[in-house]
Amino acid sequence: MQEKKIHRRVFLRGIGASIMLPHLEYTSPNAAHAAPPPVNLMSVYIPNGAYDKPSDFFPQSTGKSLVLPRILKGLRGFEHQMLFIKGLTSHSLPAVSRTGVNDGQGGHARGAGSFYTTARLRKSGGIRNNISYDQFFAKTLGNRSMFPALNLGVERAGTYSDNGYPAAYLHMNWTGVSSYEPHIYHPRTLFEKMFATQNSSKETQQAQQERLSARRSILDFILAQNKQLQGKVSQADRFKIEEYLESIRRVERRLTEEGQTQIGQCQKPQLPFLQPKNFKQHFEVMADLATLALECQMTRMVTLSLGQEATNRRFHQEGIPNYTSQEGWHSASHKSRDTYLKICEYVCGKMAYLFDKLNASKSLQGKPLSESTLVSFGGGMASGARHSVTDLPFYLFGNGGGTMTPGRSIVIPKDGRLANIWLAKLRIAGADIDQFGDSNQDYRQLLLG
Repeated sequence: MQEKKIHRRVFLRGIGASIMLPHLEYTSPNAAHAAPPPVNLMSVYIPNGAYDKPSDFFPQSTGKSLVLPRILKGLRGFEHQMLFIKGLTSHSLPAVSRTGVNDGQGGHARGAGSFYTTARLRKSGGIRNNISYDQFFAKTLGNRSMFPALNLGVERAGTYSDNGYPAAYLHMNWTGVSSYEPHIYHPRTLFEKMFATQNSSKETQQAQQERLSARRSILDFILAQNKQLQGKVSQADRFKIEEYLESIRRVERRLTEEGQTQIGQCQKPQLPFLQPKNFKQHFEVMADLATLALECQMTRMVTLSLGQEATNRRFHQEGIPNYTSQEGWHSASHKSRDTYLKICEYVCGKMAYLFDKLNASKSLQGKPLSESTLVSFGGGMASGARHSVTDLPFYLFGNGGGTMTPGRSIVIPKDGRLANIWLAKLRIAGADIDQFGDSNQDYRQLLLG
């Protein structure tokens, strides 16, 4: 006799809610081939380039013996989780106008605006871009998350025209040809978006009671269903169900506490830097919230910009050793190589904080979040002084659910298109596509090694 399967999704039509059971052996046609947890994607962008010459950024050795250079010395100890990719080029540059004339200049606007889209941007003829890889994910894979994508930054996007290129191109997250999604740069705005209070002052007492009663009905329904399941599932599944129910009980208890907002199994945190005073504080609080959003399964896609392109942020109060210059980041890239490299070293080194958070945080499977997350770090220009677009600074961090083999440095011999990376990341995350932007190759096998 064929064994009857239980649908994982239980619909509560009376109150318009649905509950997804955890993955059980009993619900799987073939438990030995159960699907792994979905892969989270994160992308971190560095403005103004990241080095003066490639040896400042990329490890000198290839293969499995990595020695990180000066700019990345703050990341030493994470080599076994990193994969460096040298040879990537932004094929969106140089831009071409409708007349076929090279538009030239405007490297900052083109670097930012095309980084996630790989479109050829124009100085004239109106704004014309493509959908960015994060917004493609949001539209195709993000519909089951609270936030289809979280686009974050530590500065407001620029409002100036870069050598005639529209200011819109300083935005990075594009929903279409001429529309973009502004990133969230203020920690308090992000905090409130993630943990908006349930007991709004506009909500009537009756509405609150109806909502709480609905929640109790959900819990009562699941408890009743659990009794029916107990005699039909394996001991391992009974443990999973009990663990799942206990998480729901915790959610229910905490949601009803005054002033507490509970998302999944994650409690609203107390964060010290909702009004950050410097780059370090701003980056750390955004990294905290981004990691929490992934851990709580609020989203599977995060982008984080470490500054607007051509930012002239000054770092003289950051406590950088032997740093006495008053030059800002952008001006230093053209006037003071030593100061520029110190800034790049400082900013790149801050990624260690994010990596520690991802390693320490746990997925719902109880494993480090870094194992099911694929982080990319890169910029739309290589050298800040020359605005070069070949050998873009780029590396990956994490395991991506076993889809990447870290601890290596690889070189793409020619035509290393940035779009091939975004295609690979999207397919790793579950997108059923053959091309993205100007991609001409799927780099998944390259990442796996």
